[in-house]
Amino acid sequence: MLGLFKRKTAPEGPVHFDLAVEFACQVEEVYALVNWNSPTNSKRLLGHEVMPVVGMKGRYRMILKSLPDHMFELQETRVEPGEHYQYVCEILPPFGALLRTTESYHFESLGEDRCMVTQRTEATFTTGMSYKDFQQEVMVMASACQSALEKLRIQAEHGTDALRAVENKLVL
Repeated sequence: MLGLFKRKTAPEGPVHFDLAVEFACQVEEVYALVNWNSPTNSKRLLGHEVMPVVGMKGRYRMILKSLPDHMFELQETRVEPGEHYQYVCEILPPFGALLRTTESYHFESLGEDRCMVTQRTEATFTTGMSYKDFQQEVMVMASACQSALEKLRIQAEHGTDALRAVENKLVL
């Protein structure tokens, strides 16, 4: 009975988000959009600053135009061109309760101009949150993962200008 009104805390450990979306384009086009080393990386094409860290293979830094006070530290952890791309992202300073993500993309060709992209995001949040706050963070992250993959599909299939037009309508 004494524990009845005790504050329920969030579970510890990362939370996984798994999504799969079919794209009406070739694997190579989508792979280039997620590859931080590619000149046609999605974020670069959108005008965000993505720069390699000199002397550190597979390490990049990104500054988003909408979050100029935050540095995104990106480290490739698995690179298999046209098949798999994975990296760890740490946000400095942390943004809300999100500490880091591991984002993994698996690519499967479905024919000449179609592919399936499966995205797995592992999000690590701060510890000690209330369960209610944790639930809110998980909902926000789930929505962000879905939105990011859908934006990637729009950019791959219709181009960067089409994605900008969609983003301009979404931002009030």
